[in-house]
Amino acid sequence: MFEIRDFRTIYNMVVASFIILTFSLLYDSYIQKGEIVDMLALYTFFMGGKTVILAWILMTMVFFCIILVTKVSLITRFYIWGPLYILQITAIITIAVHFSRVEGLGFGSVIIIMAESIRMIMKGHSYLRTKLLYLTDNPYKNF
Repeated sequence: MFEIRDFRTIYNMVVASFIILTFSLLYDSYIQKGEIVDMLALYTFFMGGKTVILAWILMTMVFFCIILVTKVSLITRFYIWGPLYILQITAIITIAVHFSRVEGLGFGSVIIIMAESIRMIMKGHSYLRTKLLYLTDNPYKNF
């Protein structure tokens, strides 16, 4: 993916913006409080570590159901796996949104939960797509 020039450009832009944001936050903390790293700010930013771990465990359990959805899709000729796949994605998003709305979570913890949910959905889609393309007879198998 990084061999394509456009992806590298977007990646470099994101990295550059995060570096600028990090230096801006460190500078602001140093000017206002006289500290480079404000531990209280980090603590409030990442509050709710146990909730993040619990959400991640539940999302992972639902994520591994993609193996069952893939097996159903390979065994049956009917498209019953479509609703099962949509149900699995909906369950992961529902868990992420539910735990993100819990009171007392810091912004960083919410971002971790939401980013992990999107990562799991994308990895599940890649797994299902790869298995359906290469383990079944279809015109795109050798494409």
